[in-house]
Amino acid sequence: MIHSTAASSWLAILNPRARRGAAPRLARPHLAALRDRGVDIELCTTSGPREAVRLAREGYARGHRRFLAIGGDGTAFETLNGFLPSALDDGQDTGLAVLPVGTGNSFARHFEREGGSGSATVVAAILEDQSRRCDVMRLQHETGEQYALGTVSVGFAAQVSALVNRKLKAFGVVGYTLGVLRELQRLRFYESDLTFATQGTRQSVRGRLLFAAIQNVEWVGGNMRMAPGARTDDGLADLVIVDQARRLRVLRLFPRIFDGSHVAVPEVHVHRCDRVTFHDPGRRPVMLDGEVLELVPRRLEVLPAAISIWVPETSETARGL
Repeated sequence: MIHSTAASSWLAILNPRARRGAAPRLARPHLAALRDRGVDIELCTTSGPREAVRLAREGYARGHRRFLAIGGDGTAFETLNGFLPSALDDGQDTGLAVLPVGTGNSFARHFEREGGSGSATVVAAILEDQSRRCDVMRLQHETGEQYALGTVSVGFAAQVSALVNRKLKAFGVVGYTLGVLRELQRLRFYESDLTFATQGTRQSVRGRLLFAAIQNVEWVGGNMRMAPGARTDDGLADLVIVDQARRLRVLRLFPRIFDGSHVAVPEVHVHRCDRVTFHDPGRRPVMLDGEVLELVPRRLEVLPAAISIWVPETSETARGL
């Protein structure tokens, strides 16, 4: 039997390597502020990749239903994939807050108030119990499934993320720009064969693309506004498709991604959908919330209002989304 004390307390999962090892120091005063106000927190610290998955899974089995990911998008991704599969099987309502002390923090940035501190607003949301429902994307692949809060991408965007994770993480957000410039030197296109659907209508995309990104939030890489206007509560994802282009053309277009104006150029197409089916035959790098996995993607679907999240209540509404 699940005890109410566990269900109402928080399991906090801290990635001590986030923000080049600064995450514990950055998180300490925020955790203290929560505990000083009577928030019951069990703190766990990861010691390696994928450990947050195990900690969240075990925490769910002990009765936790509220999870606090302390780190970046990767920590939130692992935490989500630890508790959500069991919660969906059990029909249990679960929630997630993200204390953004990582490198990219794209999910948290989607909800930041103008000029506000991401961590401070998350703490305020927890203390004031400002929770709301959030869609989650489920990607089925050849050996199982993965869940993502913010983005799933294939092609150039996944290649850049793989390079950043291997060699450029120490440069912080700037590392993503460096990764784009490095990957442009060996520009490779994605041979696409996918179908996307919304409310019964289906369209197909076949041929060579620069990349395809499926977005639940606006941002990737911390400061690239991939999908302006994306929402986390509409039951839809924004599918951003970028056609193949010459290297110089890509280089000229790249700066526009920082303010979202790239969506106005002819090579970029944005569709809102609730399902994407991949007909690709082989394994390829797939980027999910900043983490890159070698998968054979099969089908992505949006799970409407799958979890609760603790964010400023005025965030998406205030921006007119």
